[in-house]
Amino acid sequence: MFSHLAGDLRCGDVCIEGSGNFSDLRQQLMPWGECQALLQDYCDRIGLAPDAQGFVVKCHFRLYPGMTPGAHDARTRKMGDMVLVDVHLDVNAAASVKEGHEIALEARRRAMNRKDVLNVMTHVDPVDVA
Repeated sequence: MFSHLAGDLRCGDVCIEGSGNFSDLRQQLMPWGECQALLQDYCDRIGLAPDAQGFVVKCHFRLYPGMTPGAHDARTRKMGDMVLVDVHLDVNAAASVKEGHEIALEARRRAMNRKDVLNVMTHVDPVDVA
């Protein structure tokens, strides 16, 4: 919402009375190059992946006990400022179809909680667990 408002403010479609009395917020921000250099360390400390694909895989590891620790063929595509995710989830071959479906739904739900994820397509692959 704020990015759209900022765009409207720049092009003059929106006016906020007295806003000229404040400094430009963009002058107070760090350049992207400096942020990008710090991103991996920050994400490591808070337990998040720095990209959409890694985020989906991390969600995968935190799901139901029937799921094996693995995902593969995770792909992301950009659509505007949103992300489309396609990921294969490894599920215990002994799990029922219903359990596999629930695991896929939960993985999708968790990934969709991110504001930049537009859609998640999950594929359930059975894996023999020793």
